[in-house]
Amino acid sequence: MKEKFVFIISNIHLPRCVNRVNEFVERGLNVEVYYFDRPLFKNETLKIKAPSHSLGELDSGRSAYLGRMYGQYKKVKSVVEKYKNTDAVIYLFGFDMAMVYHFCRSKLRYIFEESDLRHTYFRPSIVSKELERLDKKIIRKSLLTVFTSEGFNRYHFGKEVHDNIAFIPNRLNPAVADLDGSFSCEKRTDPQHIKIGFVGSIRFKTVYNFVDVFCRNYPKYEFHFYGSPVQGNIAELDKYDNCYFHGAFVSPNDLPEIYSNIDLVLSTYDTDYENALYAEPNKMYESMYFEVPIIVSAGTYVAEKVNELGIGFAVDAMDNDAIIQLVENLTIEKIEEKKIE
Repeated sequence: MKEKFVFIISNIHLPRCVNRVNEFVERGLNVEVYYFDRPLFKNETLKIKAPSHSLGELDSGRSAYLGRMYGQYKKVKSVVEKYKNTDAVIYLFGFDMAMVYHFCRSKLRYIFEESDLRHTYFRPSIVSKELERLDKKIIRKSLLTVFTSEGFNRYHFGKEVHDNIAFIPNRLNPAVADLDGSFSCEKRTDPQHIKIGFVGSIRFKTVYNFVDVFCRNYPKYEFHFYGSPVQGNIAELDKYDNCYFHGAFVSPNDLPEIYSNIDLVLSTYDTDYENALYAEPNKMYESMYFEVPIIVSAGTYVAEKVNELGIGFAVDAMDNDAIIQLVENLTIEKIEEKKIE
């Protein structure tokens, strides 16, 4: 009988989780999935190619993070009990699932995939530090830990990379290569009509501030939002005639058309928390594939990579003068230069 991999997922709407499960299935591995649903987001279980079982719904947001732990623990414990006398390998997405699993005191081997440093959002810092200690313990005891950014390893261990650590960035869905979209790498920017876009879940103070400054000061330019839900005060930007909200899209099917409509893609994170300093967004890989330069937050790990690869610009998106300086210095030559491999 083939070794079994049991996936426990706290956020079933994430394409990364669905893709990882399907990668295992496509390699002929024996897979079963247990997941928590999020009412705020679209359930993606129909895309999963393995038997899947709901463990119920979870509230979203940092405020609900610790409060929902006991309910998660009971559900995860029931899954662990089901497989405790087998050689199954548990695959855990996110620190919340890994922490719950840790408290189950299971002897089953596990793989831990960390896509953000969720615990760095907690205050006071003593809480964050204790959670970091637990995070590193979970990593050390794992069969394998997968980081979606090399920056996470830098945060945890500096330059040292342990033998049980692997890096799998949030790269573009391979299915995009099979699409017959309207995208063309030959499109050129209109210098009198520059278009910047945001593609994904719409939130972040930095995004609001950048767009507010951009639309207010450059009425002939356009900003385009693709994605939902619209969180925070982002909806207030609808007051600008040159700011457009296009709503939800299907990834990767709609990406060629989206990127064919913009000259640059905005991917700034709020840098108040350490997670944003070390994360590596999949927008960087979309930017490279579609040859649309990216704008990221200055002083971050992704800014280092963007500058090293020469594929975009870094800016302090909370500094109005820095935003204006960036836009004022945008020329066709500079934008085209960032498209060159």
